[in-house]
Amino acid sequence: MNMRQQTGPVYLEIYRNLKQELRTGEKKPGDELPSENTLASQYSTTRTTVRKSLQLLEKEGLIHSWAGKGYFVSEPAHNRFSLDFPEDENQRPDTYKRIRVIKADGELQRIFNILPGSRVIEICRNIEDNGQCTAYDVKYLPYTRGKPMIEQEINYFVPFPDIVSLLVPTFLFYTRLELSAQFPPADAASVLGCSVDEPVLVLCRYFMDQNDRCIGYGRRYQSQHGGKGKLLAFSGYPERRP
Repeated sequence: MNMRQQTGPVYLEIYRNLKQELRTGEKKPGDELPSENTLASQYSTTRTTVRKSLQLLEKEGLIHSWAGKGYFVSEPAHNRFSLDFPEDENQRPDTYKRIRVIKADGELQRIFNILPGSRVIEICRNIEDNGQCTAYDVKYLPYTRGKPMIEQEINYFVPFPDIVSLLVPTFLFYTRLELSAQFPPADAASVLGCSVDEPVLVLCRYFMDQNDRCIGYGRRYQSQHGGKGKLLAFSGYPERRP
C-alpha cells in the first residue's frame, strides 16, 4: 500500500507519521515498529530513507533498535529531564551587551586549560524585562588572534552554540550544564540589584569537544524575581507544548 502524500522530504513524512502514532498511543512502549522493508514499500522509497527517519526517532529517545530484531518503542524516561535553555535576548529590546578581550583569570585558565596570560573573549549581557534585570549572562571563548570571523559574529546577536560552531563543527562538541545556588560576585549582584549575601541561581554551560576540552563556557546568574527568565524542563517523550 502506498501511504505517501507529497508533504516534503519522504524521510520527514515517515518520521512525523510514526511520531504521531506514539503521541496518540497507537504505538505503545515495547511495541515493534514495521520493518524497514515494510516502511519502504508503504512509502515507495528506499530502506536508506526509512533508516534516516528511524534514526531521528532514535536520537530523540522515542525508539530503540535491537540487533537482529528491529526497532521498538522506548519506555518514556520520567526520571530524565530535557531542559529548555532559550537564548532569546534578541527578542528583548532592552538587553545590554558588552564584548571585550580580557586576560583569563585562574578559573578560566583551569576551565580552558590555557597558560597564564592567555586571553579570552568575554561577552556580557544584562537581560531585562520591563526595565528590571532578570539575569546576568557571561560567556567566554578562547581568544585567537587572526580569527576575525568570530569577532564579527559576536558583534550582533548569535546564539552561543552557533558561535562555538565557528570553532568546531556542531556534531563534534557536546554541552554539559550545571545548576547551583551561589552567592553572586559583586558585578553580577550590582547588575541584578541584589546583595552579594543573597543566593541566586547559577547555570554554568560547558561546550566540550570530542577530546573533552572546553571550547566555550558560560555563566548565567538568574535573579529570584526573574519570572520571565524561568527555565522549563521536560521528562518522558520530548513533546513540546506551550
